[in-house]
Amino acid sequence: LSLLTERTQEEIKLPDTDEFPSSKLLAMEKELMGFYVSGHPLSHIEGELKRLEATPIEQVTEKEDGEKATIAGVVESIRTNLTKNGSMMAYVELEDMTSSQEVTVFPDAYSKYSSLLEKSKVVLIAGHIQSNEERFSFIADEIRTSDRLPQSMSIDIDADRIDAEDLYKL
Repeated sequence: LSLLTERTQEEIKLPDTDEFPSSKLLAMEKELMGFYVSGHPLSHIEGELKRLEATPIEQVTEKEDGEKATIAGVVESIRTNLTKNGSMMAYVELEDMTSSQEVTVFPDAYSKYSSLLEKSKVVLIAGHIQSNEERFSFIADEIRTSDRLPQSMSIDIDADRIDAEDLYKL
């Protein structure tokens, strides 16, 4: 007695499709399993984050009240609120490779940067610390997406093989 039917013994042909972009694949992994499997969305910009002196989220809580910091991460959730005077603001859960942190985006910053806040998007947030004995808050002052990070480039030039005119052209 076979548990396999004729149908299951036949070869099943799957359609040829392109592989998902890395960002989409990572977002689906996170949604399905609750963690990343094949990488992390920040891996490809890790060097830039170090150059920009972005603070890992697990270390940002060590900063003092009023101190400025820049953090980068994946937007995990966005919760909007209407203030008493009718302005929109948001609480954004940001996660990097070390931890996660709620970021408060007050109305002025929200009106400028709300279009950049999307679930699963990588953002860089410059802000400041607001803390006392009872509460720690990271307040957003400026938000940029990872594709808007300043790019750097270095070129090695053999000084013996280039003249001033060619150097000027570069």
